Amino acid sequence: AGERRLRPADARRLDGAGVDRDPVETRWARYLAMTAAFRDARGHAAVPRYPRNHELFQFGEWHRRQRLLRRRGALDDGRRRRLDALGVEWTEAKRRAALG
Repeated sequence: AGERRLRPADARRLDGAGVDRDPVETRWARYLAMTAAFRDARGHAAVPRYPRNHELFQFGEWHRRQRLLRRRGALDDGRRRRLDALGVEWTEAKRRAALG
């Protein structure tokens, strides 16, 4: 089965209505920007895991998932390089050391 594509008119209507046609990429870009802000505020990008009731729980879980994907060799190289450029700590030991 071939990939179905939107007709240009339908795509314009969705875009005009503010529909996010790539929410996964939008979320990834948002968390990358949050990582940069976290690094700028704290001097490192070793994002910890947060308790479920913490406002940054999802952010910490996103970082946990990126580390897991990298360990499994499933993290896109471009994404890994963008996280590396921010100084993300990939190993638990380095992350804990950065957190003090």
